[in-house]
Amino acid sequence: MYLDEPHRTTHLDLCEELGITSLEALSGILKRPEFRDKLRATYSAILPVPIGPETVLLAGLYAHAQDDARALEYVRNRAQEEWDEIESIGRREMLSELPASVEELIEDLEDPRHEIDIVSIAEVLGATKECAICSDSIVDPYGFAEAAIEHYELSGDRADQAFQRIEEAIWQSGVDMGGENDSSLCSYHANQAAKDD
Repeated sequence: MYLDEPHRTTHLDLCEELGITSLEALSGILKRPEFRDKLRATYSAILPVPIGPETVLLAGLYAHAQDDARALEYVRNRAQEEWDEIESIGRREMLSELPASVEELIEDLEDPRHEIDIVSIAEVLGATKECAICSDSIVDPYGFAEAAIEHYELSGDRADQAFQRIEEAIWQSGVDMGGENDSSLCSYHANQAAKDD
């Protein structure tokens, strides 16, 4: 297999780190169908795309130096890192699509037609959580306002006023903010739980 220089260095460094002095057994490890199936299943459980050949090769090195469990741990960590990077890029792109100013955002939030997708914006700002029962999104008005202030880099009186208006607009919007007595549940399931008490 041809490896370009950066990959060659990575693989050689890993061999040195793991104390691998011979690659004779590597081919046999990589040819084991059950090993490759486990790698694929572990990777796709986190990142729903085919596992790449480089990841398989590096996992094979871990299996060669240690055992299959260590190879699977490597694949799991690698998939998680790649997923986190994809989410980070997606979040940056979505943040770049927010209104250009906090005033525009507030206008959109206060618009009685409610054409803005508050839940999606809240998710981008990290101001949601999932209902513990149904996994529906619950918006945190305080967290939304706080994240918006940070995103628009506001401070002082301007930040305080914007915070108040954003939080109030979220409260008036009709989005699900969870139960009054249990914010870990959506309003529907919080009401059901209250009836059962």
